[in-house]
Amino acid sequence: MSQSIIQQFWQETKDLTGAEVLNYVNIFIDKILGETFSLFAPRGQLWQLCYKNFQDWYEGKKGYTLPDDETVLDLNKIENNLKVLSHSGGYTLAIATGRPRNEVINPLETLGLLQYFDPERIVTYDDVLEAESMLANSAGEIKLGKPHPFVLFKAIYPHEDVRKLCAAGFQIENGREIAYVGDAGSDVVAAKRAGCLSIGVLTGIATGENRENERQTLINLGCDVILDSILELPQLLEI
Repeated sequence: MSQSIIQQFWQETKDLTGAEVLNYVNIFIDKILGETFSLFAPRGQLWQLCYKNFQDWYEGKKGYTLPDDETVLDLNKIENNLKVLSHSGGYTLAIATGRPRNEVINPLETLGLLQYFDPERIVTYDDVLEAESMLANSAGEIKLGKPHPFVLFKAIYPHEDVRKLCAAGFQIENGREIAYVGDAGSDVVAAKRAGCLSIGVLTGIATGENRENERQTLINLGCDVILDSILELPQLLEI
């Protein structure tokens, strides 16, 4: 491949990010060569290879060791917070995240926090990939990562058919009784699309201008409540 074609590819993808660049490979090849290759298809072999290598690197399997896990807040305070919520008798704790399952289960288990979450309601990126693969044949390519509300739907209705959860217009029945807690804009959008309450948290975000900018971003997206710390959640719920 000539240097000019490589430069053309990077020029055409300069405004794309993440998987968007990878997904553009086949479009570009088809334009230049008039052919497509399954190797470069979305979720194809190249994507699988990149994903596996990144996870191996991230988890320290490639000779790179991550620093010891440190919690943003005092671990005892986090555990007490979860204990109050889970033992109150009025709430079920779930996890709906865009991270792979082993990045969720292993740290929480090591820290002694996994016990406070309903094991049937822990939904991760592994569930997203499985659902996308299941629906690919009937619905073409479909993206179920946040801000799509799939992870919320799956956590709320763990035994429901995936096709129903992904059907257009699907909404939860008791949205005012369910809250999704998160620190990112995609969390707020996902909650709004699902029809439940959105609780934004600023835990871990530096003080000053960055913190206020994040607060304003969450407000602009329609976040129902914003907490400075996740430790304020029991007080908000009056338990």
